[in-house]
Amino acid sequence: MADVKFEIVRHIAVISDKGSGWTREINLVKWNDGGTKVDIRDWNGSRESMRKGITLNRQEFLVLVKSLKKIDAKELAEAYKSEPEVKEEQQPDAVSPEVAEFPGTLDLAVNG
Repeated sequence: MADVKFEIVRHIAVISDKGSGWTREINLVKWNDGGTKVDIRDWNGSRESMRKGITLNRQEFLVLVKSLKKIDAKELAEAYKSEPEVKEEQQPDAVSPEVAEFPGTLDLAVNG
């Protein structure tokens, strides 16, 4: 199997910390010298190893954000009522303004 080349262009947020040295993250990543993509996957502490994840191009990312905006908050709360409460320190990082560097679409999708 050929080596996979990647460059983490921008770290956006840690979604969860596995407590084992691995974190689930959202990053902007270039894979094999391709264009920048939104990437969600588990990374080890040094970000040299990763597990399976999902990579979204610009259009896929916009569809995801628009779809998430359609979720009714009350319906979601009802669906998750059996889940344990998320403590403040466990909540994900805020999306930084620099995220707009992903060809002008992240800021639009998040704020527009």
